[in-house]
Amino acid sequence: MKTMFKKIQKSFYTSNKKGVALMIAISLLGVFALLGMYYVRDAETELRKTSLLLDEMRVREYTKTGISSALVELEKAWRTDTVQELLDKCPLEFSYPYYKQEYKGNGGFSLEPSDTININVKVMITDESGKINLNCSPASVLQKILNTSGEVARRIVSNLPNSGIASSSGRWFYLVEELYGTNGIIQGEYNEQITNFVSTWNAGNPNNPISYLNINKAPVEVLMALFNINSDDAQKIVSARPIKSPNDLITVLEKPPTGYNVKIDDMSSWQFPFVEKSNSFKIVVVAELSRVALGKKYNRVFASKEAGVVFVEGNPMLVWNRSIPVEKIKN
Repeated sequence: MKTMFKKIQKSFYTSNKKGVALMIAISLLGVFALLGMYYVRDAETELRKTSLLLDEMRVREYTKTGISSALVELEKAWRTDTVQELLDKCPLEFSYPYYKQEYKGNGGFSLEPSDTININVKVMITDESGKINLNCSPASVLQKILNTSGEVARRIVSNLPNSGIASSSGRWFYLVEELYGTNGIIQGEYNEQITNFVSTWNAGNPNNPISYLNINKAPVEVLMALFNINSDDAQKIVSARPIKSPNDLITVLEKPPTGYNVKIDDMSSWQFPFVEKSNSFKIVVVAELSRVALGKKYNRVFASKEAGVVFVEGNPMLVWNRSIPVEKIKN
């Protein structure tokens, strides 16, 4: 009896040890499985991040393509006197192929257009020729066009740095709406209509802007502010267009230039080009890269860029070019 009991006891201990070992083995396998899943998911996350980063880099390059396409369309319209028709069509929409590397066997690769990745670009072109430049206008002009007090107009000018000189106490205005709001110089609501008369980017490098305005394209409101005249006199300029020289302007107004809000001696061929065509434009490009599956877009990535174009002797010159926050205009 004792011998049988010892055999049963030994068998129990042996099976118990095997059970413990099995439990330990299963636990270790579970731990390794969880670690494996973690590393796989971590690798997938890194791959997604890398893919997104590459998409962001690529879509930025496509904004440059959009500007090139806009320049082609703008130059063609400018030469055929169909600029207004082009502006009326805006926003222009372009679709570009997205090329990816495909393995062709025998160690060979080739670039093929993707059928799962779309590149769509929207382009907005605006005529800036007849607008007052906020960063270059005297206080007397700003007072009229912004419908504000002389004190506020002088404060705007005093907050600007000297042209071509870096200043810690002043800065150029990037957007007209920066003038308004709690942190702006003008207290009150921003009226988008003001951008029909005022621009910040129609004259050269934004870090060193140059006073610019095409009198033959300026609206009545701008002419009134520029030359300190009433609407009837401004309409005389409009009716007499094209104005070909400062002397023509003086003759039309029948008033001495001493009362103008701008010095007639400063009307050089660059600042005040006496040409019949619009010759200063702003191009805004918004590019979207998206992956398509079952007709639906996902992983949409946006980039935006804007540029300034001035036609000099019939040729378009890109005078500034910079990336901008896309959130303000992508919708």
